Amino acid sequence: MNKFLALFSLIFCPPLIANPKNDEEHKRDFPKDEPLEVIEVVSDRIEPLTKELKEDATAKTEVLSGDGLRKFGAQTLADAIRQAIGVDTQMFCANCGAKRISINGLRGEHTTILVDGFPMHSTVSSFYGIDAVPMIGIEKIEVHRGAGASLEVAESIGGAINLISQEPVRDSISFDFEQGSAGSRQTSILGSAVWQSGHLMLTVFDGFSPHWDIDDNHVAESPQRSTRAVSGQFKVDLGSHSRLSGRVSQSSLETIGGNTEGFKPNAYSPIQAETTDFDAGDVRLDYIGDIHRITELIEVKRSERALRWDLSLSNEASLAVMASQTTQNQDGIYSHAFDYNNEDKIDFASMTYRHLVGDHLLSLGVDYKDQRMTSFSQALYVDRSPPLSADNFVFYSRGVYLMDEWQVNSDVMINLALRTDQLDVRWRELGEELSEQVVAPRMLALVDHTEHISSRLAIGLGYRPPLTLFESEHGNSHDGFVVDIDEIERAESAVYAFSLNYPAWFSTWSAHYTKLKNMSYGIDRISQGLPILFVNADENFEIYAFDWFFGGKPSHDTEVQIGVERFLFSDSYAEKLPTAAIEFQASLDASLKHDWGQFDSQVTYVGPRNLARYGYDEHFNVYNTDVTSDQFGQVSEPKSTQVPGYVLAHLGYQLPLGSHFELKLRVTNLLDFTQTSWGDSPATWHWHETHAHFDNFHTWGPLQGREYVIGLRGSW
Repeated sequence: MNKFLALFSLIFCPPLIANPKNDEEHKRDFPKDEPLEVIEVVSDRIEPLTKELKEDATAKTEVLSGDGLRKFGAQTLADAIRQAIGVDTQMFCANCGAKRISINGLRGEHTTILVDGFPMHSTVSSFYGIDAVPMIGIEKIEVHRGAGASLEVAESIGGAINLISQEPVRDSISFDFEQGSAGSRQTSILGSAVWQSGHLMLTVFDGFSPHWDIDDNHVAESPQRSTRAVSGQFKVDLGSHSRLSGRVSQSSLETIGGNTEGFKPNAYSPIQAETTDFDAGDVRLDYIGDIHRITELIEVKRSERALRWDLSLSNEASLAVMASQTTQNQDGIYSHAFDYNNEDKIDFASMTYRHLVGDHLLSLGVDYKDQRMTSFSQALYVDRSPPLSADNFVFYSRGVYLMDEWQVNSDVMINLALRTDQLDVRWRELGEELSEQVVAPRMLALVDHTEHISSRLAIGLGYRPPLTLFESEHGNSHDGFVVDIDEIERAESAVYAFSLNYPAWFSTWSAHYTKLKNMSYGIDRISQGLPILFVNADENFEIYAFDWFFGGKPSHDTEVQIGVERFLFSDSYAEKLPTAAIEFQASLDASLKHDWGQFDSQVTYVGPRNLARYGYDEHFNVYNTDVTSDQFGQVSEPKSTQVPGYVLAHLGYQLPLGSHFELKLRVTNLLDFTQTSWGDSPATWHWHETHAHFDNFHTWGPLQGREYVIGLRGSW
């Protein structure tokens, strides 16, 4: 913590994380002799007291626009967020499609996901739920890298992602349709109605992504995915000083992995894939066994409801009351010879009072979260002898925070936040409890050295109760779980950035540091026939992220941005990650706008890696179970651990067709590189000291090949 206090003392020289594109746009001064504008109905809606302050660039590290997210065909949050700086969507199971969103090299469960400021995702639901969140109706995504940048947001060890819904300004209706050469497709419809005192917006989405079997061995390297969603939101003024807004949504996700025929089992297979199910026991050759044994079926249904009431109390004070409820039901059948279903329910409520005192906007907030997860498994809880204990839990969080947004002078803005939370977790059937109070100070600041040069600094403490067990180790759960966790995970983080921002170009250098303490992880004791043991790590892990971005407008019609990112962490941290992380990447984004349309390109280079540090040296292509062979019980021909760098390129073209329509043409993965085409599919025999079993999680590169897409957009 001493190094954090030292960094805090730097506040009056340089500070924080820059978003060079937004600094000048959002910067504003608050002279002491200028009275604050009286809050009243302006046009057709109330402008909240804090709108301009909250839009200041110190509240964000990166903003991704909805149009920018969708121009390369992102169907869901998991697809779209890949474009963000310092963020990676990690797929670590090519069968079930499980994904996590990682910020600054942290584990996916260390990322807090919000929708319009509501915590509607958890470590349980985000395992599959981020593929059930379509991008239709999303105005932008705010990415807050690090606990300091997250300010009043609870937990946020790695940072926070906030999806901001569109605010319609007129009556309108629009549709989008896309069809890909490999079979992908998506259709979305958005309609809005605006009246003097409010608005209503409705969205419908249907998306499909096919399976990919690059090596044509009848085992899919990427699963088939279907997503459907409907949502509605409203905002209405209640008199001249009060506003009510709300949002409801229903979404579903179906993922079929392993088999290439779209087969959907109605019960688990009691037998896993064996060596005789593959030619010569080699996962690279044809699968000739029962497809039930390699199939995984995940069905997710989400329901979200949120309500917010904003009240202007005076010219200087406002009150915001928020409440939400999210329920996600998951039914899963796995190729590891079991099923697993759960219901994850989150109830949330908060109240925030804001008061402007001179150059200080003070916020006092209280919030409450109640999360309950219940699970059921026919294979593990009933048919198994002896049956396993369920991983059900209840989690209560009661928090209070105080924040000061201080305009020191025309060149310095400082945000200070202090959160305290009482966290209580109880794993009911496992007989374990965890109760702890956390105090989390955070600071975010901006200094403008000149009109074009600025620095930023963010420091703070993040925290997280380790909750989910099954989904952390869903491939290794046959022997159950033992919980020996007695500490909340904590992380000290610091971020510094230096920016040059001129009318025609910008450049930003930033460094991110995280010291992770008490990280929970599972100790694999399968070879001993013992349950997985969940513990807190004794070691502290230091994770570093460095990036540099440069961009500008070489001409009136052209925009270009290049970037380089580097992530550094120890081997002992890497071996505890669920999948191989990106360690180095460089990117080039270019856009050309003209009367005849808009051309966009995105090229990303991911550097080579040594996969052995992630535990991939336990992955093999061949497993011999022939009792007559002298190689009986042995694995051979290891999967690749030294993998090359690769390039991903996407191209897009949008052509206006009159005033209401637009033709869209796109190519994804232009170079058609996949890890399977390189000779290293995700299918593997996973060695556990005494035996091996089939899995499909040797993932490190692209799993989907080149696809040509045509689409049409209409708007009125």
